[in-house]
Amino acid sequence: AIRLLWLADKHRAADCLLEFITPPDAVRCRAAQPLLARMLADGDHDLIRQVLAWLDRCHDPLPPALLEELGHRGLIATQDLKAYLQSAAPAPRAAAAAALAHSWKVADGAVSLQTLNRLLKGSAADRRAAIAGIGHSGQSRFVHFLVPVLQSGAADERLEALLAVRRLAGRDSTRLLPSILQVVVNGPPGERACALEILDQLGDPDSIPPLLDASEDFSPRALRQTEALLLGIGLRGVPAVVSYLLEPGRPYSGRSLAARTLAQVSFTQFETIYPDLIEGEITRAYAFLERQARLAGAATPGRAVLGRFYRDMPETVIDFILELLGLGGRLPDFESIAASLRSRNPKDRANAIETVEQACRRATFARLVPLLDGAPARPRV
Repeated sequence: AIRLLWLADKHRAADCLLEFITPPDAVRCRAAQPLLARMLADGDHDLIRQVLAWLDRCHDPLPPALLEELGHRGLIATQDLKAYLQSAAPAPRAAAAAALAHSWKVADGAVSLQTLNRLLKGSAADRRAAIAGIGHSGQSRFVHFLVPVLQSGAADERLEALLAVRRLAGRDSTRLLPSILQVVVNGPPGERACALEILDQLGDPDSIPPLLDASEDFSPRALRQTEALLLGIGLRGVPAVVSYLLEPGRPYSGRSLAARTLAQVSFTQFETIYPDLIEGEITRAYAFLERQARLAGAATPGRAVLGRFYRDMPETVIDFILELLGLGGRLPDFESIAASLRSRNPKDRANAIETVEQACRRATFARLVPLLDGAPARPRV
């Protein structure tokens, strides 16, 4: 309701929000923080005066959420912030230290750093509070305190550290790259999503190969995040994307992402390389089938597993080729074509093969059609 009122009458909405958090309650203040931040970000002087008047009337201790939000905007006096440094609970101390980090006084900055450093060496609750405080300090130079937590911290501390890094990281924080990539590769879904957001902020082309390698185990949401990240890097990432796409030893999930990225960022370059790339993939599919034929009737379990791998890989290669044709504008919907090629209906398969024929050069289709209709591979190799 207050959010809707904000659209019509900002000052009345501010009065209602301040009344909602009176007296200051930790749960209510945490819920109100995003809207309060939005209000204060407008820079309306009358609204800021409303908040200052409310602070003058309020004699109750402020919860950490309000200390963080009002402190970093300079709306809480330095002596009041320093009083919270004596709090028995770690969260108010960390929030006050984070607010002091925004002070122009060197002494206040030193007090902030000392307080956060002491909390990092304390109990688990102290460490979590310190990590959150670092995130709200606005000081990207404090990020190095969080690297050990990312590498060996408990799960809750690691997630808090990722949230803090997300608030602070920028293009100059590239030394965090190995630690963030490690979370992307090994972290649970929540940590991975946050780590991908951080990589997006870093915008470092060096993250592209390991990120694409890891995409084999990504969820659909993480794949969408990764594609958006690569598009955000833009032309700076084209050399790494092209190199990855042309390397046959890389996983097809990563090469597929690389192809989609290149087609959107630099279609001219994609258009130049994808026909030859398709020819190479056809050769590779026949090589898989030839190896599978050599292992037919394998006597050992290991050879049987390897034979199944070689039997299944051409299907993955065909999907990749169809995607390349689709990205090149030659196929209208490569996913439906791929599904039709696997259909038990002969008419659907025939229509799909005909569509692929129209999308390819004649020589390319002549090599491709035995793979599409399941003809034996040995005579073609």
